[in-house]
Amino acid sequence: MTELTTHPLDPSDIPAVTDIGAAAMHDDELFTFLCPRRDLYPSSFRQHFVMSLKKRYHTPDTHVFVAKMGGTVVG
Repeated sequence: MTELTTHPLDPSDIPAVTDIGAAAMHDDELFTFLCPRRDLYPSSFRQHFVMSLKKRYHTPDTHVFVAKMGGTVVG
């Protein structure tokens, strides 16, 4: 069994984390209200997560971590 590990976010992790975040929050009540047309414009919905991660990555004193199993981002 592969061990789950945590690592600081690397810019190369952003696409995988974006996919996970967009999928996890797609049916969230807040995003349903804020992004009612997310199914019509999935790239715009996904872009929100990209921009959010990039902003956090470049914010001083903010630490973003990813969970990996066998080198693959899982969270």
